[in-house]
Amino acid sequence: NGGMPVLGGGGTYGDLTVLFDIDFPKKLDEEEKELLKQVLDEEEIQKIENMIFKRNMAEVMARFNRPIGHEMRHPNGVETFTMANVVDLSAQIGFHGMLTEWQTYASNAGEVWLQVWRPAPLDADFPQNCYSLMGQSRVVADKPGHVKMELRREEYIMCEPGDLLGWRLDSGDALMGF
Repeated sequence: NGGMPVLGGGGTYGDLTVLFDIDFPKKLDEEEKELLKQVLDEEEIQKIENMIFKRNMAEVMARFNRPIGHEMRHPNGVETFTMANVVDLSAQIGFHGMLTEWQTYASNAGEVWLQVWRPAPLDADFPQNCYSLMGQSRVVADKPGHVKMELRREEYIMCEPGDLLGWRLDSGDALMGF
C-alpha cells in the first residue's frame, strides 16, 4: 500500500492526516446510556461516566484555583492606608467557592484584616452603598514583601459570585500596600 493518492499527483501517494474535534457531553442521560448499551457493556459505560465526572471536576477545580483580585507585584507607587476599611470594587469573585488562603504584598511590616464582602440585595434601601462582611482574616507581615497565609478549615470563607475583596487597617503603625 502506497498511502493516500494525491489528487492530480500523477500516481504519487502521501499521508492522510485526520484531526478529530470531539465534544464530550457533561453527563449522560438515560436515553444516551440505552444507546451505549447496544454497543458497550455496563463496565465500559461506567468508565465513560467516570471519565466525564473527572473532566468536569478538573474544570471546576481549575476555575476555583485561579487567583482573585489584582496581579501580585511590587507596586511602583505604593498605596497605603491607615485607620481605614476598604471594599475593592474591582476585586470581584466570579464563582461559588471557598476562600482557603490569602496572598498580598506588604510594603512594610504590619497587620491587616483581609475581608470578603457581599453587596446588599437589589431591593435594599441603598443597594449601591451597602455591603455585609462575610468573613475576614488577620494577616501579619513581619517584613516587606510577599505574604501568603493559608487558612485553617474553620477559618475558610464561603464566597458567591459578586462578592468583593476588601481590607481593614486598625492602627496608624501598620502600613501595607495592595
